[in-house]
Amino acid sequence: MVPSKFLAIPSYTPGHVFSGRVRELQFLTEWATSANNPVLVLEAIGGMGKSMLCWQWAARLTEQVLPPFEGIFWYSFYERGADMSDFCASALAFIQGRPVEEYRSRKTSGLAGELLPILHSRRWLFVLDGLERVLVAYNRYDAAHIQDEEVESKRKAQECIQPADSALVRGFSEATPSKILISSRLMPAPLMDSLGRARSGVAHAVLEGLDAEDAETMLRIIGIQGDSERIRGYLTRNFGCHPLIAGIVGGLVKNFASAPGDFDRWANRQADENALSPEADVVRARHRILWAAFDDLSEDARTLLARIALVSEAIDFETLRELNPRLPERPQEVFPPAEWLLEYPEYVDEYKADKAAYQRYLTECNRWRNSAEYAEAQLFLHKTIRDLADRGLLLSDAMAQKCDLHPVVRGYAVGSIPRDQRDGVAQRVVDHFSSRADVSDEQVTKIDDVRNALQVIRTLLHLGRTTQAADALTHVHGALFWSLDAYSLYLSLARALFRNGWHQAPFGVEGTDLAWLWNNTALALSACDEHEDARAIQELALDLFIELDRPHGVLVSLRNLALKADKLDNYADTLGITARAAEATAILGDEEDLALAYLAQANHSCTIGDFTVAESYWQQFAALPRPTTRSIYRPGWGEFALARIRWFQARLDLDDLSEVERLAREGNSRGLICEVLWLRGEWHLSRGEWQQAATDFEEHVKMTREVSLIPSWSEARLALAQVKMGYSIPLQELAHRLSTAKDPPYLPLADLYLAVGEKENARRQAHAAYKKAWGVGAPYVDWKTLQQARTVFAALGDPEPQLPAFDCASQKPLAFDSKLRAYLDKKASEKRPTKSN
Repeated sequence: MVPSKFLAIPSYTPGHVFSGRVRELQFLTEWATSANNPVLVLEAIGGMGKSMLCWQWAARLTEQVLPPFEGIFWYSFYERGADMSDFCASALAFIQGRPVEEYRSRKTSGLAGELLPILHSRRWLFVLDGLERVLVAYNRYDAAHIQDEEVESKRKAQECIQPADSALVRGFSEATPSKILISSRLMPAPLMDSLGRARSGVAHAVLEGLDAEDAETMLRIIGIQGDSERIRGYLTRNFGCHPLIAGIVGGLVKNFASAPGDFDRWANRQADENALSPEADVVRARHRILWAAFDDLSEDARTLLARIALVSEAIDFETLRELNPRLPERPQEVFPPAEWLLEYPEYVDEYKADKAAYQRYLTECNRWRNSAEYAEAQLFLHKTIRDLADRGLLLSDAMAQKCDLHPVVRGYAVGSIPRDQRDGVAQRVVDHFSSRADVSDEQVTKIDDVRNALQVIRTLLHLGRTTQAADALTHVHGALFWSLDAYSLYLSLARALFRNGWHQAPFGVEGTDLAWLWNNTALALSACDEHEDARAIQELALDLFIELDRPHGVLVSLRNLALKADKLDNYADTLGITARAAEATAILGDEEDLALAYLAQANHSCTIGDFTVAESYWQQFAALPRPTTRSIYRPGWGEFALARIRWFQARLDLDDLSEVERLAREGNSRGLICEVLWLRGEWHLSRGEWQQAATDFEEHVKMTREVSLIPSWSEARLALAQVKMGYSIPLQELAHRLSTAKDPPYLPLADLYLAVGEKENARRQAHAAYKKAWGVGAPYVDWKTLQQARTVFAALGDPEPQLPAFDCASQKPLAFDSKLRAYLDKKASEKRPTKSN
């Protein structure tokens, strides 16, 4: 009997009848009735049945065996649109009996501030199913289909994407007398201490396979007969009684042609797994069973399953119909006639002919849909879906009108397509998703807006069509970079092209296509703090652009190389490359390139503290029209450069940033919006406006984590603002994690340690910050960070470190200089007028 006050968002639909798990159910009950540990994290790999176990316990058993709760609230993070903010809004609406719309406009931090006291005051049971979806590791376009072995288990991957989510999840650990049951494929970092153990108030359990008796019962329920000891031994020895694989074994036995449902006779035909591997090799045994399960299907059923597997998300029935291998070829598409033709007498006959052709097309479509072949194809599809679901290979939800695959099955299905059949199997997937239009680059605001293009790229990569995949990736990179900051996603696709490393050209990609692919990949690597690799392949792109005589590519590469030198703290190289870019622009560029050259010189001069020069270059930039090509300039960049100059000079006004933000939002430039948040946070910190700074840095951390980048600097700044407001933060855990990042935020950590009175740690971080900012030596330094480090030293009463100035003799020549010089001389000579005889 379900408790009187129970709400599930959404209700859970099990794939098979629940049985067994008596020990686990008792464990959950003991935890829920104890006075300790408000939180229990039930961790398990995919397919282990954690969602079903939690649902069975919460929805069907609690009222019978547990002390009364005020109510029980189930929330699944597996549904599209589910996040911690929606969870809080839904939970508060449930508790208070109010419409959820009253809460949805509020931020997570505010909702959490109202929710946590309620959990303290009264006894509630919350079940958060699939919490891994709010973690960095699963913040991917294909999160539903990540193989467990592909998941990064480092601490940063286990962090919540949003800081407010971390604070709320951590707050659950003190939510006595309420109980919060969490199912997850990965232990959330906010519930761990600095040593990686469950923090106080948190119980942590790893869900293993079924008991042998329960696994046997699972097979008995679907009609499998046979010797109990043999069934239990087989499932335990080979698969650890993994529920998903046990279900697939049941499907194989049930459909065993010689003796349907007879396990003993089926097992007599199987290899002796123990003889093949003295120690249980679950992965190998699992693949053998999957091979047997696929081999037991008809060719058309395998093709259908492989096509479903190629789609990187749950597939709706409409798409499924298009991927049906027995679907007869549809009539060639004809478009309706253009109505504007009727406005011109000379085109009336053309309009009539087009209209007649379109009417014939509609008639052919109607005949096609009513054909016997079409009806047979639909019958095959429905029958095959039911059969695949019965075999444990397909997850079919008739209510939601969609199908899905478990990641284990999905990965095997894609890999099982024979190479000589890949085109025939996958082309239908490419054609279907290519025909579905995505949002234009300028209007893209979320990954879902380019889901069709991404699906096409992934399918092409599975097919090994590197040339087409590279071309498709180049076409979508603008949306991924400038509208979404999705550099990590770009790299996940690009790595499949560069199978032999970034420096080795993908097979079939050459010439200008290769040069731009290298250029774009270098941008993404740099955004992900892979600066050495980024600079190396950017130089390859430049070299190829010179060889191919592509002036625009040469200028883009030079500007990008200057940025990469900046990221590597070699500000001498930055200024040197910027000067060469300016020289090249005078020979190769147009007015847009000239504006960008001035803007780059303004930015890099500002970095080293040469403000007079920076302002001079900025004025030259401002005198020219703003570039309109989105791939090289986003609205608001110029205004942000001016705001940065003023910030360095301590004369920044918030109105300056408001204008930049307005332009960035109008131009849909996500990266620039993030930059504004960061700079505004710094501005508020400098004025002691802690709450405003915390708001900006919290949003910056959220936006950065959303695209799988690491916001170390802003995380430390957010912590500083929180300390100043009197909040308690897990300082040692935070500092340890941030100090081990690829690009540690030394200066913010120094400020943070100083704020809590840990002077020795502050001193150590300040010295590291100063040395990094000093770079190759004055005058080529990170001026602003040096100034901030000096402030820390002054507060500590320490002298400023004395480091050597820049040594010209130690500076290595630019690798591409001689080739670039020869190219520019050649292009300059081509522009000079020839003398007449």
